[in-house]
Parts: sequence; structure tokens; C-alpha cells
Amino acid sequence: MESFGPRIQQMTWAEARSIVADHNPELCQVIDEIDPSPFYKLYHVRYNYGDMLFNRALLHLPWENDELIPINSPDIPYELKNDLYYSLVPIALVANKAIEVFIQPENRIVPMSLLPPGSLFGLWETFDDPRSEYVDKVWNISAGCRSTFLLPKITDAMSFNRLRRSFKLNAFIPQSLIEHWQVFRELASHPDFGEPWQADVIFFSHQWRIKSETDKAWFPLDYFFMKEAWQQSMGLRSRLYFEMMWESFAMEVFQSNIRLKPYIINTVKHLVYTASGMRPGFAPVDDSKTAGPFDQIQKIFVDTYNLKNYIPTIMQPWHLAPDSARKQVYYSLQMPGLLDYAQSKHKSSSALADLREIKQVIDTLSHNDDIGGEIFQQFMQGRRWRYFHTETDKFGDVETIDHMLNYDPSLNAWSKDDKRVFADSSQFLRGCISVGL
Repeated sequence: MESFGPRIQQMTWAEARSIVADHNPELCQVIDEIDPSPFYKLYHVRYNYGDMLFNRALLHLPWENDELIPINSPDIPYELKNDLYYSLVPIALVANKAIEVFIQPENRIVPMSLLPPGSLFGLWETFDDPRSEYVDKVWNISAGCRSTFLLPKITDAMSFNRLRRSFKLNAFIPQSLIEHWQVFRELASHPDFGEPWQADVIFFSHQWRIKSETDKAWFPLDYFFMKEAWQQSMGLRSRLYFEMMWESFAMEVFQSNIRLKPYIINTVKHLVYTASGMRPGFAPVDDSKTAGPFDQIQKIFVDTYNLKNYIPTIMQPWHLAPDSARKQVYYSLQMPGLLDYAQSKHKSSSALADLREIKQVIDTLSHNDDIGGEIFQQFMQGRRWRYFHTETDKFGDVETIDHMLNYDPSLNAWSKDDKRVFADSSQFLRGCISVGL
């Protein structure tokens, strides 16, 4: 086992096998049948919480003094560069923790996918020929969640300055929810933070790719990778069906002389994709520490920041799925996840008014057999749609936050017996849609 710095280890299959077996036993079984020789290298790379594995679509590796440097840096040894720079994204396995794929339009963070332990990535990019340059400099991958935040405000100057002094933070008081992550990351990197949180990734070197393409004995591995890539494309393939449904909906709206803002239509589209699991919503973090060291971060905000009254609820991206532990996810109008938000944003009279229009459209989609057909109607009616706001809706279409807590007790979960309450005035809740199974 050869090391390239403290957080990069070159491994043989025999050395990496137990890690793969723990997190993707099916892949392990396929490779066992091939029985690769020590010539076929893998790289075990360890990232700290908040590290960018890929920054603007370029692989970064942890180097000296915990600095992350790009794979094309002259400081990267030739062997390492040659082994891993065979694709825009080399084939890799997420091991013990989760990583997040996100894009960063102007003043926003848009979560695209949360990859749990056992996930493979880099398949599309590796099978692309020639390299698809159109995706260059668009997306990023972080160790742990990037799209994460506390529901309570953390803008009290005295409390935040105490936190800054205690942990020598460079971050200033966050003015928006997306700025909370910078504080989380700095806390997690401090020597006094506690147990380090690190995400392990196993990268396959280019020898694996060449062999799987050219040696019949390795074709089962190539087939496994291709099958996984096909399964990962399900979301994009499903979009064609949804686009056809939107066409029939647009015709229905036109014939009914209903005028809907592009922002409302695009938000509903995003919500439908969220309901299908193609795009993540948000849910409270659990106690698994898979997506980040959130239990320790919560403790610091209670003990050091001295968060008063409120439960330190932290939200993270979460994909809705039948086998998921979470049966509902949330979308907030205050944190738009629309890819085309800049083109469709508008000046609304209020978030309450937007929620009413969104509810009207979703109700129409859910109870009109002429839109999308029977399969789509079953899909929409198989989801539970609810709409919440911190203010009372005089028309009764939108529920108040106390109903949200009755509907989802996980929001109010707190293991400490200190009489804290849910942050029911959070910015995130000022126009919030829940979709559940």
C-alpha cells in the first residue's frame, strides 16, 4: 500500500476489498470473480467535511497541509495523474459517508443529488466518448452536505462573536440560509471540534477501465458499470414522459383561459420531479452522521453560541423514495431550487399567494384524467401534498406551522430534555410545500 500524502492511499484489490464489500457487496462479488492482480490499482481518498471533491467539474485531491489541489496541478505526481485523469470524472465508489452534487448559480445553491454510501459515480463521464465538454465548469461535489442550514436564526451579534472567538472562525454572521454551511465547515475543521468527520472515496484507476473494455473475462464488470449507468439515467429518461404531460397540461390551461405565471409552472415542475425522487427536497438530519457531523454542530450552537429557546434543527437534502426512512420532504419558496429561476422569477404579492396558485395547479394535475393519463394520476394521488406558512391564510388553503409539527414529528425531535421548541418563524417556513408518500 503506497501513500500519496496522509489522505491518499494506493491500494490493490486485496487491500480495498473489505471497504467495497461493506458498502457495495454486489460490486464486490463481480470483482471477486475477476480476481484482479495487484497491477490494477485503486485509490482510497479521504475528504474532510466540506471538502470539494470536484470544484467546477475538476477533481481535487487532498494534499499537503490539508490543502485541496486540482488533478491537473504540476504538484500531482505523474503516476497519480495518469491513473485518475482518464475521464472528466473517474469511476468511483462512495464508501462510508454521503457526498452532494450541486450547482451554484448566482447567489444560490441548487442541490442536484445526495449520493449515499455504496453509490457509484463517474460512469456517465467515463462512458462518454468523446469527453462531453458542455458540462464543464457547471457542477460541484462536496464531502457531506453543502445544501444544509439551521432553521433557527444565528444572527445574534454577541452570540456569533463568542462562537467566532471560541473556534477562530473567518466566517461572518450569515445573512442567508445558504451561508450557514461555511460556518459548519469551519467548525468541523477546528482542532477542538471533536471526532473528525471524513468521507472515504475509492477511485478506480485507468487500468480497470482499459481491461474491462478489452478482456472478455472482465466483461461482467463492464456490464455491471453499464447497467448502473443506465439505472442512474432513469431520472433523465423519465423527464421525457413528464414533458409530454406538461404539454397536455398547457393545452388544458390554454383552453380554460387560465393565466399562470412561468414561475408558478416551473415551481410545480420542480415539485413533481421532487415527488418522483429525481430531485431532492429537504428533511431534518438524522443521527447517523452520514451527511455531516451535525450532532456536534448542534451541540456547539447550544453550548457555545448559546442558542436560546429553539431546537437546533438542521436541514439537509433528501430524496423521496419508497424505501427511505423519511416519508416526506420539504421545498421552500425562500430557497428556490429551479434551474431556470432567473428566467421565471417574478415579483409576487406574497408567498401566500404563490402557495395558493401552486396548490391550485397541483390539485388540477392530481384530479384531471385528461392530463398525463392514468399512470400520472396514480403517481400524483399517491403523494401527499401540503402547504405551510408562518402566517395564517384567510382563505384556508395554506396551513400554519403547528399543523406541520403534528404531521411530521421528526421536525420537533430533540433528545435533550431542556424544553426547547421548534423554530416556527424560520425563514425556510415562509412558504413551504411538503410532499410525502
